[in-house]
Amino acid sequence: MRSLKTVQSGRWARPRHHRSVTLGFTLVELLIVIAIIAIIASIVMGSMSIVARKKDETDTVASIAMISQALDNYRLDGGGLPARGKKHDPERNDFPELWKKLMEGTDQYLGNVSRQRIAIADEEADEGYRRATRREVDDPDTPKYLLDAWGNPFIYRCNKNLPPEESMLNSRNFDLYSMGPNGIDEVILGSEEDSESEEESDDFTN
Repeated sequence: MRSLKTVQSGRWARPRHHRSVTLGFTLVELLIVIAIIAIIASIVMGSMSIVARKKDETDTVASIAMISQALDNYRLDGGGLPARGKKHDPERNDFPELWKKLMEGTDQYLGNVSRQRIAIADEEADEGYRRATRREVDDPDTPKYLLDAWGNPFIYRCNKNLPPEESMLNSRNFDLYSMGPNGIDEVILGSEEDSESEEESDDFTN
């Protein structure tokens, strides 16, 4: 006769083995997982930063080439270099004169330029420039600058028929460049810092 202790509902009862099961992560395991996630995130963010930097550099180089080509086309149509004849001043930016010749005449040599990239000088704004309003863009009497990928104005100076200077990039033609991501005009500082610094300039030039 079967014992009631070993039978439950007409079936043999299986012996019960009590075993402790630890669920979840230990603190060490959790820290390891967090460290792995942090490493992967830093790699991904680093890659994204490199891609973004390369895009900004490519856009800036393309903009310089576009402006240079537009100026060449303007000259082929009989125009002269804007700001020609001015005494060389490495701290002066004659881009407004370049803009006026290329964009505010009968022909717009630069084509369609995003209004977000057009700026005006403003002493109260950061870095001395701010984005132009629609009214300022349309006003031919308002001096305008074009911003690079880092929000700094492109710099233009005409060197035609001027005595060569160390701060000139193209002493027989014109200088057109971006100050790069650090926003420092290393073209005019280069001659002073070459002997003291080994850091490579991040400016982009024509």
